[in-house]
Amino acid sequence: MADKHTYDPATCIECGSPFMARRDSIKRGMGKYCTKSCQVKAQHKNGTNKAARQLSKHHNWKGGETIDAKGYRRILKPEHPHAFKDGYVMEHVVVACKVAGRLLNSDEVVHHKDENRLNNSEDNLQIMTRGEHTKLHAKLKRAST
Repeated sequence: MADKHTYDPATCIECGSPFMARRDSIKRGMGKYCTKSCQVKAQHKNGTNKAARQLSKHHNWKGGETIDAKGYRRILKPEHPHAFKDGYVMEHVVVACKVAGRLLNSDEVVHHKDENRLNNSEDNLQIMTRGEHTKLHAKLKRAST
């Protein structure tokens, strides 16, 4: 069965990608975005996304802070360069970047000296390369056995 709708070429107002929009959608003032994710990005930017505006009013709102499955504290900072797609970033990364006065390089991680993933005090965190971190934990594991 053929599609009964007529499509016209359009350009996404968020990312600039060309796409085919339904003619009836364009007439109703829709058909501006190539994907739902582009629409949501635009709504987050201009404050028209209802969910983004009302996070703090949700019955389960915890103040923009959560503990992930691995036991790390994550905080809501969607503008942070190290933030995940959901807008949360590891708190220890934020603290380490602030202390270092720079962002982490792609080969760097933050080590918790006391191995307590929730202790994100400045004196408990150390920036090191992934290789150094792996060696350190291998050495600590050997020492404990």
